[in-house]
Amino acid sequence: MAVGNELGGRIADRYPDHGLLGGFAAVLVLLAVIGLAGSTLEVLLPALFGVGATMMFAVPAIQVRLTAFAPDAPTLMGALNLAALNLANSLGAIGGAIALDAGWGPLSTVWAGFVLTSTGLLLHLAVVRRRAGVES
Repeated sequence: MAVGNELGGRIADRYPDHGLLGGFAAVLVLLAVIGLAGSTLEVLLPALFGVGATMMFAVPAIQVRLTAFAPDAPTLMGALNLAALNLANSLGAIGGAIALDAGWGPLSTVWAGFVLTSTGLLLHLAVVRRRAGVES
């Protein structure tokens, strides 16, 4: 996570959308790898490292975008970011619990995360597209 945060911060300063889109896209690829081949430790451990790094790669980009919306209230935007991340964590836990309760096995939690991450990415793309339409 520290590696992703460091690299994501550098990218977010220059290209906020690249960090967010690249981080989420990489997470989706790694989640698919875990879902398909995560039953072996040789795949699981490096992929889990990658998931932590790539998710944290996106976080600084989110913070930069939020701060741009309210430059006079960066602390409030930081708190909003953390609140949203905590909400995402709880939704992920709920999604994983639903998958486990359905009897789909431990790796099904990865697919729940895949669906939730995909939803977040699609929501972001819809908002960016809408904002671009409003600005033009």
